[in-house]
This record gives sequence, C-alpha cells and structure tokens, in this order.
Amino acid sequence: MSVNFRKIIQYITSSEYRYPLNNEFLELLHKEDLKIEFADKNELLISNEMPSNYIFLLLDGYCRTEKYSASGKLLKSIAAGPIQIYGLFEAVHPTLTQHTATIRCITSCAYIRILNKRYIDELLADPAFGWGNIQYLSSFINQVLTENDSLLLNNTRDKLLLQLYQYCPGTRFPTILKVKKEELAQILNISLRTLYRQLDFLYSEGLISSSRGKILITEIQYYKIQDILNGLF
Repeated sequence: MSVNFRKIIQYITSSEYRYPLNNEFLELLHKEDLKIEFADKNELLISNEMPSNYIFLLLDGYCRTEKYSASGKLLKSIAAGPIQIYGLFEAVHPTLTQHTATIRCITSCAYIRILNKRYIDELLADPAFGWGNIQYLSSFINQVLTENDSLLLNNTRDKLLLQLYQYCPGTRFPTILKVKKEELAQILNISLRTLYRQLDFLYSEGLISSSRGKILITEIQYYKIQDILNGLF
C-alpha cells in the first residue's frame, strides 16, 4: 500500500479529522494524483444506474440516499455527513456494475473520487485498511436494516407510529411503554419538543393514551395504528 495513500485514509477516518484540510494533507493528495471536488446543494453525487467506477469519500457536507420503491414512492434516508464512503458496497459486490440508488447533496459538499481498481488494490495490499472497510460496511448494513421501515415513511408522525407499534408485540394490553421520551426522540432523530408536539397530535386522535407521564396503548389503539401502517406500506 502506498505510504501516502495510507496516511490519507488514516487521517480522514480518524477522530482527529477536520475540514478544511491543511496544506500538508493537500500535498499528500497532490502526490497521489487526487484532488478535492465540490458539489452544490441538490446536486447528485451519484445517480441511479450510473456505472460504479469510483469510490466517493465525502469530506464535508451532508448527503442522503434516494430510491424509488416498486410502487413509485420516493424513499429518502436520514442525512449523512463525513466520513461517508459511497460506492464501496458496489465496488466489492461480485456482480454489481451500476449504482442502485441516488446520492443527493442536501448541502454543499466536498469529496474525493478514487477509481475502484486503485481503491481495491490498496485495500488488498493492507490488512488493516481492509479490516477498516469491513467495519464500515458492517455499520452501513446495520444502518440500512434499522432504517429500512422508516425509509418507507415520509413524515415524523408515521415514523413515530411505527416506532410505538414495534414496542407492542408480545405485550398485554393496555401496555405502558418503558421507553423514555428522550430516548424515543433520539431514535427518531428529532428534538424533544417536536416529539411532545407529535405525541399531543396522537393523543388528540385517540391513537395513544397517557398514564402518569408514560405512553399507554390499549388493544383497540394498537389495531388502529396497525391499520394506519398497513395503508402506508
């Protein structure tokens, strides 16, 4: 593995990483014939069905994944910031030669683009670098699995209903949810104030109840939520 390439990857994946990059790092990029590229807000970093010829290292800004479901619904992931390695999944996949989703910049972004072959050659030459990429892919897969249902939903209310519904199976009704509201807000990636506002809406709709400050769901409410969610998927 190139010493300079190793230094580049080690730095951008370390806790010491900062952007803008210093002159020393820019010089390393120059020596490896790499450069920082830029994309504006709403610009596509990757488009669906684009040939998967490059690995994209997101240095600055935020992107989200977009994909259409079989029914034509646009699915959007939660915004992701640095460091993201876009294209790695396709690069190591045995059959994929095209991207299967769109990566859209939701802010101005800075990134490095590296040819697949070069990246894989470097990966195979250094076990530590390879292990780091395996860990990244593991985290990526875990994120996809945990977000899969919520990606099908377009608003906070529906995501909250799904989360509450998932706490209920296997319990006796009425059930008082043990999850703390602070934890629930964190899971949904919303502020506590927004969570309380959404809960108030659900209280007013009769979809949930309250017991000593805790969220309570009756059997009737559970099946009402189930009917709403069945209409969404």
